[in-house]
Amino acid sequence: MSAPRVLLPASKGAEGGPAASNLLSGTGKELQGGGAVNHTVESWGRYWLEHHDKPNVRPSTYEAHRYLMENHIIPRLGTVPLVELTEGKVAA
Repeated sequence: MSAPRVLLPASKGAEGGPAASNLLSGTGKELQGGGAVNHTVESWGRYWLEHHDKPNVRPSTYEAHRYLMENHIIPRLGTVPLVELTEGKVAA
């Protein structure tokens, strides 16, 4: 059974958009098999930045994603366990 997916609408603003969609889409084997139970948005976001984003994007793109994570996603949703993350919590 795979982890539930939470998709965020693309946004012109700093919150949401591709970085958040990628973070929360449930991609990666790390979330399969119940691994999401032990992660908060913050812990998964930091893991995703270092292990998925940084090796696969230009440095400037990584820095933009890191900025969004540190200044928008983590302050707002960082303590939420991934298993409790819903579209409603993201949109609130």
